[in-house]
Amino acid sequence: MPKFMRRIHQAAKANLERGDRAWAYLRSRGVDPEQINAYGLGWFPEDEWPPYVEEGESEAADQYRNWSGKGVRLRGKLFLPLHDPAGHVVGFQLRTPSHEEKDYSRFQIERSKAQAVLFGVRQAMPHIWETGEVYLVEGSFDLFPMARIRPNTVAVGTSRLMGRQREFVRRFADRVCFAFDMDEQGEMGFQKFRDDYGSELEVIRVTFDGNDVADAWRRVGDAGLEEAVRLSVDPLGLRGG
Repeated sequence: MPKFMRRIHQAAKANLERGDRAWAYLRSRGVDPEQINAYGLGWFPEDEWPPYVEEGESEAADQYRNWSGKGVRLRGKLFLPLHDPAGHVVGFQLRTPSHEEKDYSRFQIERSKAQAVLFGVRQAMPHIWETGEVYLVEGSFDLFPMARIRPNTVAVGTSRLMGRQREFVRRFADRVCFAFDMDEQGEMGFQKFRDDYGSELEVIRVTFDGNDVADAWRRVGDAGLEEAVRLSVDPLGLRGG
């Protein structure tokens, strides 16, 4: 992890430990305390300035300075680190801890853009190796409830896999389960991948009662979500787990 990113990440995690508003929001979005730790989540309140990064510290640090307005863009935001498949932090997502304000942005070190960067990939990799399958969701907050029942879950960030993400899935998985949003874009993303790779991979659509995984979880909880996933991927109970 670049030094400037380590400083920012450590400060964000320390802020979250005393951030009641951010904690309450994360819990309302289906994130449990163990996941807050495991995924390295953090927060910067409006009145907390992120660690200052000197100009010229490194090429990646200068990219961050320019993108963030010397850090001001992080204030009032949740901090979700992004990893590459090797487990290196290569960027982060920012989210406003509010159900009304949908403010979302993403910073990624330039050199990492030639890699498959998916939220949750570091945590999911051991389980992907073990099972040969991957579960795909669109949004970061779809990941947390799904990862509790399917720890081989990663978040794509959009309704369509991009080039490096596709290569990652084809390299590491034999079975791909799409838990994309239950809308036209989510269905198109699933159909496009199945049309392109259905002859070499087992590609399955996970369906559920809700707009997206997070919405379904709010309706039925972990147990209900587990049942919906099971009925989609193993309706006859033949696979065991």
